[in-house]
Amino acid sequence: MLAMVSPAGGAASPELKVTAPTQVGEPLTFHLTAPSGYTWATIFYRAQGEESFQTLALQPEEGGYGGALASKQLGGRVIQFYAAYREGEALNFLPEAAPAALESITLGETVVPPPNPTQHRFPFRFDASLEQLLYRSQEHPGDKAFRANGQLALGYEMQSGEHLLSLSTRLVYQDTPAPGQSRVSVAELQGRYAYKEHHLQMGDIVAQESEFSLGGASRRGTDYVYSDGRFYSHLFALNTQPHQGMTGLVWPEKDTELYGGALGYSWLEGRVKSKLVLLGGKDDPTTAMNPVYASFFHAREGSTAAFTVSGAFQENRLLLSGEYARTRLDPDLSDGIGKTVDQAWRVNGAWMDGGFSARTSAWEIGRDFGSIGLPMMAANRRGASGGFSLALDPAWSLNANLMSERSNPDPQPYESKARNDQRSLDARWTVAEGFTLKAGLSQGEQWAENPLNLYAPYSNSRREGVFTGFDWALGLKGAVMFQAQADRIQGTGALPSQAHGLTLTMGGSFTEPNRLRLSPSLSLVRSTDDLTGMETRMTTGFLSGDVTLVPRLLVLVVNGGYSRTELPLQPAFSNTNGDFALQYFLTPWLEQQFQRGQAVLALRYRVTRTPGAPESDRRATLTFNISY
Repeated sequence: MLAMVSPAGGAASPELKVTAPTQVGEPLTFHLTAPSGYTWATIFYRAQGEESFQTLALQPEEGGYGGALASKQLGGRVIQFYAAYREGEALNFLPEAAPAALESITLGETVVPPPNPTQHRFPFRFDASLEQLLYRSQEHPGDKAFRANGQLALGYEMQSGEHLLSLSTRLVYQDTPAPGQSRVSVAELQGRYAYKEHHLQMGDIVAQESEFSLGGASRRGTDYVYSDGRFYSHLFALNTQPHQGMTGLVWPEKDTELYGGALGYSWLEGRVKSKLVLLGGKDDPTTAMNPVYASFFHAREGSTAAFTVSGAFQENRLLLSGEYARTRLDPDLSDGIGKTVDQAWRVNGAWMDGGFSARTSAWEIGRDFGSIGLPMMAANRRGASGGFSLALDPAWSLNANLMSERSNPDPQPYESKARNDQRSLDARWTVAEGFTLKAGLSQGEQWAENPLNLYAPYSNSRREGVFTGFDWALGLKGAVMFQAQADRIQGTGALPSQAHGLTLTMGGSFTEPNRLRLSPSLSLVRSTDDLTGMETRMTTGFLSGDVTLVPRLLVLVVNGGYSRTELPLQPAFSNTNGDFALQYFLTPWLEQQFQRGQAVLALRYRVTRTPGAPESDRRATLTFNISY
């Protein structure tokens, strides 16, 4: 144990006690005795020979502040350290001359384990699906009797101390590739390197920063992140569109480049977090791996700046967050109009205390707002939402939600201006263990000013609904669910319209372990036009299940559905489909021989009946699926 006393001395002076571990696995502990008036304490430490310090925030405990460092955090036998603490507005140190002067403690040779030897791993995964057509009642031109698809994931991992390196790729084989694609393609290429708080990635990357700046699907390029729990930095050079092969793997391709970064910092011991995001670049969807959708979008160019902040207060009962973003964007480089500037923002709040919680949010997205860091953005809208949940006791709960949004609040000529309001309230009552009654009501209004079609039915309308039902858990073997919902909608536009409907839904599941599993569902929908009296009816039913014939070896799997629709003044039509598979599992053999892998050989029979077809389409196939 090492004790340090401040030079002022006296009973009111703080004292730092350090307890060294005596064996592998024990932590190095710190305790700062702190009389009243001391509000914050942190240990700065490093292994001898290192340049930078790490921090350990001490937490309040009896008699002062305390904390511990796990053995894997020490980094060496000789640990140098000093303490910083706040007394009122004054910041003090132990020792007093720190950080120019440091204290140190030497740990025993048996306490700090020797460095781990370098480890190398070569993970891989193989998935394949084979299907042989045995019989089909209706011949179709171009049908293939044999189909095969699969993928092979290969990787390399190296760990040496705190250095981590990984390389991975995934090769995909498609029996029937899309137009312009080859049968064999590289679906993923990625390299990662990590050392302590540093993380570097190259290849296929999923980058996400905030709602209004950067997000969406996988991209290619280079990405670097530093995060130590308090400070955060992110630098990236990415493609905005996916590519095949090696295209854009490390550095973005011309006309699809996205550059930028983010800086973040945590305040008040991590309770408040802030972040600034900056990005810019150019985007051309016609260079995408699958350019089928390119005709719907145009080449664009722009930049985005966003600031986010979030905080947790009152012992995490109060949560606040928000984002403000500003963009300068040319959404179509071919129209010669140039770039426009606009903004978007959102604020959120939540309060949680015992059985009560409340939430609220407000947002506005400008007409010309758009970030090339996002695949697409529905702009020119503003709105607000809120709600609360209340658990009166373990058996009762109440939940309410409210949302109102305006689309195109300041429209241009020939644009639709719309409003959508929604309100709901529902309650649950657990009558007995496993049996819960539920009921609720909803209201809504929508209004759309569409100069091109003033007589669209229900474009302006009011909606009301009420529902009731129950959830019944039958122990560990099953459950039953039932719900009845009645709705009424009234058109408020130029075209008179009014209708009401009733929906009944029932479903459940039953399981007999290692023997039987059934999951049926049934839905009945009826809607009536109040002005004409005409009715529309729809009935749907589904069943999935399996019967175990030989445990872990032979299983009969059944999936099927039926639907019937009756429209006014039209003949009724129905759909029927069924899928039956006798599955033989090779998994036990793979586990016994190789301790991994899954494989299923199945004889499948499928039948489908669709409206207008003279007869059902029936087919029998032999399938083999393996994952290793």
